[in-house]
This record gives sequence, C-alpha cells and structure tokens, in this order.
Amino acid sequence: MLLRFGIENHKSICDYQEVNFAASTGLKDADVDLLQLPSQRGPSKLFIPVIALYGANAAGKSNMIDGFKFLFRSVRTSYVRWRGNNHLPQTSCNIDDADSERESLYDCDIVVDDVRYTYGFALRRDGVTREWLHGYPLGARRSYFEREFVDGVFLQSGQLVKTLDASLQKLLKDRRTLFLSAAGHLEFEPLLHVFRFFKERISVISASDEPRETNIAGDLTDSAVKSVVEEFLRKADFGISHLQIESEKIGAKQIDFRNKLFKILEEVVEESLTPTAADENRIVKFVHRRPTGGTFVVRYSDESSGTKHLLALLSPIIAALKTGAVVVLDEITTTLHTNLSRELVKLFSSKKTNPNNAQLLFSTHDTNLLACGALRRDEIWFAEKSPNGKTTIYPLTDFTVRKSENIEKGYLQGRYGAVPFFGDFSTILKFEG
Repeated sequence: MLLRFGIENHKSICDYQEVNFAASTGLKDADVDLLQLPSQRGPSKLFIPVIALYGANAAGKSNMIDGFKFLFRSVRTSYVRWRGNNHLPQTSCNIDDADSERESLYDCDIVVDDVRYTYGFALRRDGVTREWLHGYPLGARRSYFEREFVDGVFLQSGQLVKTLDASLQKLLKDRRTLFLSAAGHLEFEPLLHVFRFFKERISVISASDEPRETNIAGDLTDSAVKSVVEEFLRKADFGISHLQIESEKIGAKQIDFRNKLFKILEEVVEESLTPTAADENRIVKFVHRRPTGGTFVVRYSDESSGTKHLLALLSPIIAALKTGAVVVLDEITTTLHTNLSRELVKLFSSKKTNPNNAQLLFSTHDTNLLACGALRRDEIWFAEKSPNGKTTIYPLTDFTVRKSENIEKGYLQGRYGAVPFFGDFSTILKFEG
C-alpha cells in the first residue's frame, strides 16, 4: 500500500510537493470503504483508495506523476541502467539557474506485509547524494540503512550496514546506483520484500504510451483476471463475447538482435546478463458477437483504439485489485466515457471488489466525476502552476467545502484554483477579408 509520496526539483515541481492518501477524519461522503492500516499504538489509521488529480493543461499534473514514476523505476532499474554512465538522468526544475545545481529528492511511505517503511533518495547529475530506508515494525522506528555523500566524504549508518558482505559494501559506496536497487537485483534477503513492492506492485499507464499487446496479454494469462475483464467488456456493451490469448513465434532475426543487445549491456555493466524474454510473443484476439448470431475474430492491431485503450486499463486494474497493487493513470481517463471512468473508480471504493487494498491515482480533466458522487472530498486533489512556472499540489480539503456543495461548479468557476483563465481570443483573429 502507498501512503504518500513527495518530490522536489523535478521538472515543474521545484519546491517539495506531496500527495497523501491519509483519510480526513469526520468526512461523511461517498460510500467508500477506506483502507485500514493496523497500528500498534491506538486505533487503526485510515487511508483513501483513490486520488483524482485535477488541474489546467501544463499545470504539472503529469510532472507529479512522472516524478513518482521516476522514483519507483529508479529502484527497479538503476542497478542495471545507471552504472557506467557519466551522468544520472536528473530532470531538474531549471526555472531558476540554481535548480540545475540542486539535488532532486524523491521519497515515499509504503506498507509491505503490514509494516510501514519510509524510503527515499536524492541525486544530482554527478551521482546519488543521499538514500535511506526506515521501517516501523511493532510501531518502533528501525533504520535499515542510510548513506550520504558530503563533499566527497561517504557517511553510512543503519542496522544492516555491518551485515553486508564485501560486494554489497562496495555497492553501498557506489553513487551510480541506488543501493535498494542493487540489493534487490542481487536478492539480498533482508531488503528483497521492499524491492519487490516497487518492482511488482506499481503500474503506471500514460495517455502518451502506446498500449503494448504483450503486456496486456501477460496480465490476461491469469484466468481469474481474464474472466473479470471479459465480463466488464460484456457489461460495457462493446459487442465482445470473449478474448483469445495465443502465442506467436519470434523470428530468428529478432532473437539474434536481442542477444546482441544483451552483449552490449554486459559490457556496460561489466557483468553477465541472461536474456529473460521468451522466444514467443503473446497476442490478443477479440471475439465479437454478430447481430445475426455467431461470432467473428479481430486481431489486436485491427481493433478500435477506444477498445484497446480500455483493455490497456482493465488488465492492470483487475490484476491490481487481485494482488493489492497501486495503479497510476496519467490523463488516460480522458479517453473514456464518464460512466466508464466512474465504474473503474467504484471498483477501488468497495471491499467487495477491492479486498486487498489496491489503490488508484489518476490525473484527469473529466469534471463530471466531481458531481456524480464517486469521489470523497479528500480524494480530490489539484495541481496549479504559479506565474513563475512552479507547480503546487494541494487537496480540496484545504478549503471549507460542504458535502452538499456543487464541487464541479465551484471548480469550473475557479473557486479552488487549478483552472485556466483565458483572455479574449477574438483579439488575435484579425484576418482581412
């Protein structure tokens, strides 16, 4: 479970900004089953299953989501992708000249196996500057590791540091990788469960991403996920009877290219790598119902873009609901009818369909969701860009908003900020007849 995440100095996120899933106490809003985190000290803490992020175009919604994507993908891949590079992939704010010299910071609180962890790191182009992992088993803080590079001096602490072998000690001092990433790839048991949360329990989908057939087919190989997706497509009246998942052999030229690519990667990271891709591609076929009876089959490449985009959402969402994962959607709900978006949100808002504490974070311009009762007031967040180009992230609960208030109307009127304000466009259209 994701409790919160924060970002500083990433694209338009110049100053530290945070998104928090903590539920606001005392709200009697939409019929939403809150997520419970057992506490060793006092009552259970409650968290919301959904956050909808609103804001004008170019306000920074996607940048906030991109920063979170950078956080978890860095944990997944920095051990393989950063080592050997002269510069790390820092994307600083650059609004002020000093920003390019400042470190960028990313941190989060997560729950793995009912234990809360705080993880974060900071980096500049020349390397990692800080990284830390703290856990709270039985409510007491435990520092697993902390490392910091100050003026060329390496500082380290934490209960795990003294247990590391020589190779892990060396990686702890390596500024070209996150230590959690290295420990996970090398299957260091005390940190493996935290690494796997970032590797396996987070899925980010962007409207700019082309839905990958192989990824969708991979989710649908789970018969339970496939069955629910098919039922959703039938109820949504897409004219689809069911889905077929098949395999196609990869050509010899593609396999040869893949093997050569891995050889190049081995030289970069200076260690042996084994290609993990299969020699077959999974493909998806749609079986449609004919109005006159019978069926016909449509390949994925020939299916409508709307159906493919819905399937690109459904397969990871249903998989997340089954495993209790986090799904992040960037602008992609804009391509869906409001009623479909509402139904997807509702899947996360009930223990009946979300028994394992899955979560959904999405950015959107669909203001109809503000009026249909699908979202609690504390599930509505905004992104606003100041005149100097810096993004601020804040929740609706920063304002005094009654349950009976028309939130959609208030948002469109600019009562909560985060909407564009236009001049008179007619003044720029002065064509001569």
